Amino acid sequence: MKIELEHKDTETHKWHPVATFRFAHMAVEAGRAFSKWDQHVYRVVDKRWPNEGDEITIIRNGQVAA
Repeated sequence: MKIELEHKDTETHKWHPVATFRFAHMAVEAGRAFSKWDQHVYRVVDKRWPNEGDEITIIRNGQVAA
């Protein structure tokens, strides 16, 4: 499982792991639900293709931002 959901600490601005997933869409949906609930920023880091770099999806207020 190389897809990670991370939470951004509002004080330190560092990312902390929340969970790992097998499928990217499940990680994004979990991030959307958490973000909508607590109004914090989450990101999904997809590390499945190391030669192409990490794919990062930012989630704010329950919406995918990037």
